[in-house]
Amino acid sequence: MRVVLCFFLLFSGASFSNNLYKHGSNCEVVEGSKTIKFQAETRKVVKSFDKNEELMEKIRKRLYEKVSTRIAEYESDFVVKKASFNKRAWGHLIGFVEIIPVNSCKDPSVIITENNQHLITDNSFSYSMALNPNPISLNLSIDNTSASNENGESEEKESIFKSQELLNMTVSPENILGISIGDSFEHALNNFGRFSLVWPLENNYKLALIGRKNAFLFKDNVLVQYQYSPSLLPVKLRNIVEMSELDVEFKTPSRTIKESSLLTDIDLHELSQLYGDVSFKTLIIGDMEKEQALKSLVIGGDENHTLTSSLECLNEKDLNNSILQNENKLVKLVSYMKKRAFLSGCNQLVFLNSSKEARELTLLEDWGNMNSELIDAKELFDSFKPWQFLSLAYGDSIAHVSKLGSVSMEDEVIDFKSSSSFWEGSFVTEQKKVVSANLIPIRE
Repeated sequence: MRVVLCFFLLFSGASFSNNLYKHGSNCEVVEGSKTIKFQAETRKVVKSFDKNEELMEKIRKRLYEKVSTRIAEYESDFVVKKASFNKRAWGHLIGFVEIIPVNSCKDPSVIITENNQHLITDNSFSYSMALNPNPISLNLSIDNTSASNENGESEEKESIFKSQELLNMTVSPENILGISIGDSFEHALNNFGRFSLVWPLENNYKLALIGRKNAFLFKDNVLVQYQYSPSLLPVKLRNIVEMSELDVEFKTPSRTIKESSLLTDIDLHELSQLYGDVSFKTLIIGDMEKEQALKSLVIGGDENHTLTSSLECLNEKDLNNSILQNENKLVKLVSYMKKRAFLSGCNQLVFLNSSKEARELTLLEDWGNMNSELIDAKELFDSFKPWQFLSLAYGDSIAHVSKLGSVSMEDEVIDFKSSSSFWEGSFVTEQKKVVSANLIPIRE
């Protein structure tokens, strides 16, 4: 009887175990099931992506621990659908894993365990998973949700998601990349396709960027000013916005000057005479030889008015509705990874999926107005407030995070899962204070 009882207990326990299958396994997905997404990151700055296997291994371990803990709550097995590593704009590494429940898996299939947990991000071969009645092909890759809008709608609120096309690369007082002072915002959109960033300001002003170096200021939807500078935005915000391959050329009576051109005395004189509001920077070339280059250039302007901003903050408890209600009081942007996003007045950066719903919430460190050449930079960037998340606020101690849910900490990064809401992710700390976070919604 004792032997039979032991066998029964062993068999009973096994029937409730969950398997996690490696990406590439031959599995049949549970029809109508949703994926579950996980992320983990390291605070250490990544200097070389290919040579940071140690950091990547730490992330794999955290991802495995998160996934194995979660799937224990279910009765079904799971397979890894997607996985990726991304290097954040501010330097540290973050890993993502997405899993989906399956009915069964057949050979060739590999089960991920603690002994081979590195396979959780392995992409050594591709596969198809059957979703009755039609198969779905899944590839292990970074989710490069396009910043384009297939519907081709012309409304301003959709314009940030279209493709960007620039046919004219030259700037002169009369012609700015194909448009002119006095042209409408709609005309600019038709010319550019979309902007990289659109920032609604007070008193019917609107700031729009192409890439990181070209800013267009509109008043009542009419272009009143253009500014060029490689340092328009503070560094931390600049690194988030997409880069443009646009290589601007500035026309002078003597020649056309490229962005990277070293300037002669004639160039300095003609640029100053032609554009008026222009500044230069000194470069050290070779053996302490000094050369001049273009730092900032402005065409047009409204000197009698200071630009101000009063963006709304978002409610993380109802994020999608909060975005819809406040869309006209948020910065729209396309990120350096070509992800579309909204930026709030409380340093909340929300990335959207292809359905324009929140897929990730990033809580940003304070960036201040340092290293910004943008006109009225102090007034604009001082308007941003520190973020808040549930009962947690920017600069709170590490102990406050544990009050919101389950936590574990390594390398100044707190892995987090909320006990009362639908968020999980990582908080980054400095000197035992919480300064930023990357969070994703939990979708059961």
